[in-house]
Amino acid sequence: MKHWSYSCLFILLALSVRSVAQETPWWELYGGFQFTGYQTVQMQKLVNSRATSSGLLTSAIGNRANLIGWNFSTQENANSWFGGVVDFSGGYGSKRVTLSTPGKLSTVSSFKPALFTMGGGPQFSYRRNDRIQPFFRMIIAAAYVNLNPDANTTSIVVGTHPAPSMNDTNLALMFGGGVDYLVKKYACFRISGDYIHSFVFNESENSYRVSAGVSFRIGNR
Repeated sequence: MKHWSYSCLFILLALSVRSVAQETPWWELYGGFQFTGYQTVQMQKLVNSRATSSGLLTSAIGNRANLIGWNFSTQENANSWFGGVVDFSGGYGSKRVTLSTPGKLSTVSSFKPALFTMGGGPQFSYRRNDRIQPFFRMIIAAAYVNLNPDANTTSIVVGTHPAPSMNDTNLALMFGGGVDYLVKKYACFRISGDYIHSFVFNESENSYRVSAGVSFRIGNR
């Protein structure tokens, strides 16, 4: 009888823990910082265009520009594992490259690139644990990029034919996921990562984004 009582108590505790773990918020509101490694295909084209037009030796700008900024999202959950998410992000950075003449004189081309994304899609969550809850998402987004070259680079490149674009808006596909760590019933710390495949400047550019911040949970399903 004593063992039976202990067994019943264990089952009740397990069920209570499971019920807490499966609580599903109606809404999740996230805000945090983000880091993006943006591919520099178009920036390299602008550098090459300036070098060719000015009789300079071209130089490699590097594969990535590091952008730092913000990331916000809102999610409505249909049930414990499926929801729809709308995601917004913006990143800002700087990039410089030194161009030289055959006589070893040099000049600098500088950029202050900015990348903004806005999109939405499904998000799948695993809520069996009452503390650690991973998720996966797929987002179709609009991506806007402004490379913001310096005045000298802009004036020279604008005079070339055909002049490379310095800003563009186009489709982006984002695939990623992350983990929520619940610190309170209504709040959790989130870290996430996304692969961004964009089609800006008529190129297939591959970038990545890492974000960390706080997600607030509102209501219950």
